[in-house]
Amino acid sequence: MRGRAELELASAVLGPFDNEWEFALYTGYVLNERFIFIVDDSQLWLRHVHKTNMDHLYVDGESGGMVIANVEGDGRELIDIIIERLQSMSALDFLLNTLLWTTDRGDINLKLERLR
Repeated sequence: MRGRAELELASAVLGPFDNEWEFALYTGYVLNERFIFIVDDSQLWLRHVHKTNMDHLYVDGESGGMVIANVEGDGRELIDIIIERLQSMSALDFLLNTLLWTTDRGDINLKLERLR
């Protein structure tokens, strides 16, 4: 392992949820001031976020998020492993060897026509 990825420990306000006044505050690890890894109910989420004018505070982004792993604790060690492994593989390797073989996964439309 190359070492720990450079991640910022920060908080993110996510929502609104079922009601327009319903928000949640999470603490997690921010990558490149655009993505946050958070743990919720033993699931490691990756979400898009926007930086605010306050240090270490982000708000929900436009793209939603995805569960990328089940985890115990804060997940920092697993985050580092995931980042290192993903950086070492091509996008095609990821699609064919990881995404396609994820158990309990339904059909996914990646809408790759946007790449044109």
